[in-house]
Amino acid sequence: MLPKEFKSEFTRQLADVAYRQWRQLGIGFFPASETSTPHVIDLEALIVFTLLTAEDNKRLTEGALEWILKNRSWINGSRLKRLGILLGKQEKKTYDHSVLVLLDQIRTDSEEQLVRHITTLPGMEKFSRRGILSDLNLNDPQLLQLRLRALSGVNARAEILLFLLQHEYGNSNAMARDIGFAQKQVYLILENWTHANILHRIRKGRAGNYSLRNRKHWLDVLNISKTPEPLNWIQAFGLLVRIYFIMQESEDTYLLSSRSRDIADFADAVLLSQLGIHLPDPAHSEAESYFSPFADTIMKALNKLS
Repeated sequence: MLPKEFKSEFTRQLADVAYRQWRQLGIGFFPASETSTPHVIDLEALIVFTLLTAEDNKRLTEGALEWILKNRSWINGSRLKRLGILLGKQEKKTYDHSVLVLLDQIRTDSEEQLVRHITTLPGMEKFSRRGILSDLNLNDPQLLQLRLRALSGVNARAEILLFLLQHEYGNSNAMARDIGFAQKQVYLILENWTHANILHRIRKGRAGNYSLRNRKHWLDVLNISKTPEPLNWIQAFGLLVRIYFIMQESEDTYLLSSRSRDIADFADAVLLSQLGIHLPDPAHSEAESYFSPFADTIMKALNKLS
C-alpha cells in the first residue's frame, strides 16, 4: 500500500472508529450505522483521541465538545488529564497547548469559561452548540463504564470493577496500567474490597491476584448476562495516535518505512495483546519496503476495531 493511499484510508477509518463510539454516546448528526463497537467505550481515552486527531475531524470534534459541555459530570477529570499526557507525548509532535489546558479544566471551569476556552482551540473559533445530543442510554452494554460510574461514582472504583467484570483476575500493577490509575491507589481499593469479602485474593509467587467473589451477582445487579469483550482503548488509541502523528510528517516511503521500524516492537505488542494480530517482522523486509506490510497490518487491525 502506497503512503498516500494509506494515509487517506487510515484517516477515514480512524474517524469511523470514533464516530461509532460518539454515536452510541448520543451524538445525533452522524449517519446511522448497522454495526456498533463490540467493546466497552472508554470515555476519557475517546475524548483524548478525538482531540488529538481533531485536525482531520472538525465536525466530529465539534460534536464531542458539545457532548462534553452537557455531560462533563460523567468525566473523570484527573484520569482525563493523565491519559492526555500519556497519549500525547508518544511522538515528537505534541498537540496544541490549549488542548492540554482544556483537558485539565474540563471538570473545574464554569460552563462559560469552558466555552470561552473551546473557542481558542485550533479550528474551533466559531464553535457553537447545535442541539444534536440525545440522552445517554445506560442500558447499552457498550456504556458499561458509565453505568458503573452511576453505581459507584466517577472514580477508580468504577474502573476496577469494570476490569474485574471483564477479566477472570488481575494484580494491582497490571490493573493500574490497564485502567490508567496509580498502582498504590488501585492496591488500596483491592485490599479494602478483599477485607469486605467482595474479592478473592489469589497468591501467585510474591504477587497478589484478585477476582470477584460472585461475578453472577454483579451481572444480575447490572441486569446483563455478560460483559462485552475486553479491549484496552488506552493502548489501542495510543498506537493509532502514534501512527497518525507519523503520517503527518511525510509521505516518503523510505522515511515512513524507517519510522514504522522504530515503533514495530511497540505496535506488535499492542496488536497482539488487544487483537491477536502479529506485525510482520522488520528483519524480513528491505529497509525501504517495510512500510507496505506494516500499513496492510494496521488496516487489518482497524477493520477489526470497526
